[in-house]
Amino acid sequence: MSNASPDNPEERFEAPEKLVTALRDLSGTRVFVPPNVDEAVLVQARRRLQAVARRQSRIVTLAPWMAAAASFVLLAWLAQTLIRSWTAVPPIIAHEDIDRNGHVDILDAFTLARQIETGKALNLDINGDGVVDRQDIDAVAAKAVRLEKGGGA
Repeated sequence: MSNASPDNPEERFEAPEKLVTALRDLSGTRVFVPPNVDEAVLVQARRRLQAVARRQSRIVTLAPWMAAAASFVLLAWLAQTLIRSWTAVPPIIAHEDIDRNGHVDILDAFTLARQIETGKALNLDINGDGVVDRQDIDAVAAKAVRLEKGGGA
């Protein structure tokens, strides 16, 4: 194999010089093909092309149905998602859940204590006595550490 340039197709392969010369001489010469061979090649070519055309027509025929099915699935998923979001019940958050994370824990009591120290706990009267003070912190802490009755293992 020579260091042929991939850009020039004539330099890609090495061939005997006699073969190259014979092929160049043939380019101007007409070759006789018997009519029965010519007809057999033509029949086979038509069969092959018809088979390809049938496959393509099946795909073209199925394409709208596949698109409709995909659209239906997408629409059903979208409808289900929207219905779930419209009917979703917002979680009930306990009044003692100061940080609104879904459960009352000792961090809620700590957060309330910090807010009382900074004067930001104006509307967090947990025990309902009209004053936000240490008793509210104790009520949150008591709820955080309270054990539920009737629980299992």
